[in-house]
Amino acid sequence: MFNGIKEITMTTVEIAAMTGKRHDNVLRDAHAIVAKVNALKSEECSNNDQSTGAIEATYLDGRKAERPMLVLNKHMVFTLITGYDTGLRYTVVGRKTFQMVPQHLSVHVNREVAV
Repeated sequence: MFNGIKEITMTTVEIAAMTGKRHDNVLRDAHAIVAKVNALKSEECSNNDQSTGAIEATYLDGRKAERPMLVLNKHMVFTLITGYDTGLRYTVVGRKTFQMVPQHLSVHVNREVAV
């Protein structure tokens, strides 16, 4: 989704459809993650001015009734969906961990090793 802030976002409705989960459960999980992130940010003095990456919004359900949803930024989307999928979590954490290794500590492979 592309909003007026020019940031890539995804709604909890879209995440529910993508994961095959009920929206009320995805919304519950997203609210829990936002609460945990807010708690972590309140402990960090220097980062209190950062947004949580979630905006309250509504959508029209099949009966044209307004229902709550959250619009999540990319960081919050990955935080939520990696909790649902072990394989995805493994891939994302592995890639992020490898990217965090300082260049001078990188391991150079001189030959292939059969595993």
